Amino acid sequence: MARRIMFLLIATASIMIVFFAFQEFKSIMITRALRAFAAQKQVVSTTLAKSRSWQPTLKALGTLKSKRGVVLSLDASGIVKNISFTSGEYVHAGQVLLELHSEDELQQLAALRANAALSALTYQRDKEQYKFHAVSKAALQSAKYAFRNARALMEEEKRLVEKKILVAPFSGQLGIRLVNVGQYLTPGTSIVEIQSLRTIFVDFMLPQRDLKIVKVGQTVYAHIDAFPKTSFPGKITAINPMVTSISRNVELRATLEHSRYHLLPGMFATIQISAGHKRNYLTLPQTAISYNSYGDTIYFIQRSKGGLIARQTFVVLGPKHGDSVAVLSGITAEEQIVTSGQIKLHNGANVLINNKVRPSTTLISTHDVE
Repeated sequence: MARRIMFLLIATASIMIVFFAFQEFKSIMITRALRAFAAQKQVVSTTLAKSRSWQPTLKALGTLKSKRGVVLSLDASGIVKNISFTSGEYVHAGQVLLELHSEDELQQLAALRANAALSALTYQRDKEQYKFHAVSKAALQSAKYAFRNARALMEEEKRLVEKKILVAPFSGQLGIRLVNVGQYLTPGTSIVEIQSLRTIFVDFMLPQRDLKIVKVGQTVYAHIDAFPKTSFPGKITAINPMVTSISRNVELRATLEHSRYHLLPGMFATIQISAGHKRNYLTLPQTAISYNSYGDTIYFIQRSKGGLIARQTFVVLGPKHGDSVAVLSGITAEEQIVTSGQIKLHNGANVLINNKVRPSTTLISTHDVE
């Protein structure tokens, strides 16, 4: 019995010794690996913090609108007799687009026209006879008002006939046809949309605090997703004289120059307006910034006896300008800033610089400051 107890104690002690020896070995290996990783040089790209002159601007979101654009319809009912246009066609003002059946109205118009002609003859004859006292003044007045009534009835019927003919109210581009020949239309039925695309407006909103900066005639620049490399210049042509009570914003309208591009009403646009004088900012690519809830940081390069090391510091950011961002504090001019590879770094990490591939710092235009 004593031998068994002794054997169990020896076995337990051996197991404990092996276990603690393995834990110590693992700790040593982890420490060595961390030291090796800390000593390893991480490859990063860098750039120099430089001062640039920027034009501050206001930014807003807008919607394109045509100078004239409506959905055409008739205020008369009837069956479609003829359609004289195709979807997407360019038409001129006064061009006939659609006709409804109007045979009954035309017959009624012919009868009223004949009655008006007869009334005109009767009135003219009574005028001549009145000169010789062949008819009374009352008879002449009766003939006169009968003629006026007949002419008014004829004109009324003529307008009813004209209401069954749809003409283009102005020159413009037609949309998609919404009706067919033989279809019965009620008053107000949508037939086709027409847009005059020669002049394009952009409507946008600005906070009331910015009213002191903008004025009619001021230049704006519109950026549209359909043409990402193009900036469309324009002029502010109208400022709404009332601020909305809900958002405290004011609506503005600018006229764009778009002679070479096919801008369409309803397109979304980003509007930028120059505001104030140009300012100099220390700038960095936005890829150099590590955005965090507790503060924005960057890594700058510092020389040491062992080579180059990365140091982390907090920065205060200013406006954005294309792919660049202004840094208001935290760095000085000509400091070497890490632009890529930050995810591998920690404060004091050894680094190796490779600037063969750099992130873009191109300015989209000189009108992009937020």
